[in-house]
Amino acid sequence: MSTTPVQASAPFLASNRRVSEAVRAQITLREVLLDDDLPRIERRLNRLQIISTLMEKQSRVASWGARTVMTPFIAVAGFLSFVLLGTLAPSLGSDGVTLLRSATVTAVGGFFLYYGLKAVHLTEMANRVWKRSAEYGLILNERRRLRG
Repeated sequence: MSTTPVQASAPFLASNRRVSEAVRAQITLREVLLDDDLPRIERRLNRLQIISTLMEKQSRVASWGARTVMTPFIAVAGFLSFVLLGTLAPSLGSDGVTLLRSATVTAVGGFFLYYGLKAVHLTEMANRVWKRSAEYGLILNERRRLRG
C-alpha cells in the first residue's frame, strides 16, 4: 500500500481521505462527465447532497456542544480540581497540588480544544462535500442543456 505525502506527513488527516473516498464512492467526476445514464447520475448526485446535508447537521451539533457545553465543564473541572486536589495538600505539599491542579485543568482544556477543532474540521469537510455536489449538479445541468 503506497502512501501519499499528505498521509506520511500528517496521519491525523485521515478523515479527509475517508471523506474523499466516500464522495468518490457515491459518484465520480468521470461518471458526471461521460456516463450517458443521466437519471442514474442524478440519483447518485442526490445521495451525495443528502450526505453533505447530514454532515452539515452533525457539524452544527458538534459546534453547538463546543460553544455551549465546554465553558461550564471547564469551570466545573477547575473548581473540582481546586477543591478535591486541595485535600492532598498535606501529603503532596502546596507546590505538588498546584502542579496537579494545573495539569488537570490543562488536560480538560486540551480535550475540549480538540473537540472544538474536530467540530470546525467537520464543518469544513461538510462544506467540501456540498461544494462537490453543487459542482457536479452544475455539470449535469449543462450536459442536459447541451443535449437539448
